[in-house]
Amino acid sequence: MSFKLRSGFKVVSGRLFQPGLTEAVVSKRIAERFQGLEIGDKFRIQTTDYTVVGLFDSAGKAFESEIWVDINSLASTTKRTDSFSIALMRVKDQNALNALTKRITDDPKLHLKATSERSFYEEQQGQASGALKALAVFITFIMAVGAGFAGMNTMYAAVARRTKEIGTLRVLGFGRLSILIAFLLESVAIALIGAAIGIVLSLPLNFVSTGTSNWVTFSEIAFNFRVTPDLMIWALTFGAVIGFVGSLFPSIRASRFRIVDALRA
Repeated sequence: MSFKLRSGFKVVSGRLFQPGLTEAVVSKRIAERFQGLEIGDKFRIQTTDYTVVGLFDSAGKAFESEIWVDINSLASTTKRTDSFSIALMRVKDQNALNALTKRITDDPKLHLKATSERSFYEEQQGQASGALKALAVFITFIMAVGAGFAGMNTMYAAVARRTKEIGTLRVLGFGRLSILIAFLLESVAIALIGAAIGIVLSLPLNFVSTGTSNWVTFSEIAFNFRVTPDLMIWALTFGAVIGFVGSLFPSIRASRFRIVDALRA
């Protein structure tokens, strides 16, 4: 029943293992990351060699961090025939799930913890996932600050080179607010173009596979990069904000030029 409980995967090469034999099916992503896990290869658990007979894919689910073998064979290999770490169940609906969870939690004789499969895998990620996210946020913040100062420096130089242009616009009747808005819109437009170029350059990383170790369970966590439409929108928005903030002070300076000073320059 175990394969029926694990929905959303498919064998892409080879076959499933046969019950009772020392055979294994390996996630395609794990096989790509580690040598010796292709079909026909053998790997050892304690004193028993397991033969890889199939590769499977689960479309980005947590199963892609796993290797599956027959439970009875593994219990015999590890000499743990009388105990199990996890029992996986599937219920018909949410009401049945709530009732089962309450029954398990309220029975002190079971000594079990009831949790959803999604929550279980999120807990497995543990500190590794949090550390990766914190590192990504830190790098993003540093790059955003650098981009803001670079944009500000560029805009100050642009304002200095376009003093006569500013003076001409003021003579033609454009007010200070119009000058301010014009420079801000120009900077935001350039920032959006830069963000769009960054998105295009990041597309080759889409679905690139990698992994890290779980510092709690010392197991492998495989994951891939995804450039989704939501992330693209966030990137464009973030780029526009950086362009606006970086050009605000230079634009204010441009709008405060007096007509006489601008034309004299």
